[in-house]
Amino acid sequence: MPDSNLTEGGPLLPQNGEVAHPAGRRSRWAPVPANSPLIDSAIRFWQPRSPRPLSREDAREIVENITGFFSVLLEWEEQDRAQRQKEIDSPAIAEHCDQPRSVKENTSGL
Repeated sequence: MPDSNLTEGGPLLPQNGEVAHPAGRRSRWAPVPANSPLIDSAIRFWQPRSPRPLSREDAREIVENITGFFSVLLEWEEQDRAQRQKEIDSPAIAEHCDQPRSVKENTSGL
């Protein structure tokens, strides 16, 4: 039995406000409503670049794909920042940073 929250291969809407995609990826962005002004903007922008007429559904998919792309980039950036912060907060690094360099270390490059 198909999940009633699945919209034509689009995202699932769980209770916690995140969007769960069928592939298991989570996003903060909700699906683009059919009457969104973004759809009209997408058609105006992408139609001159398309060899065929774009439907509203095409434009909706374009907006969702672009939103998804930037959502993934943002997610990667947040993960990278969290990892860097974890490395900075690591006791081994904090210990190393708190120890003063010896005179020999400071002059070894001269």
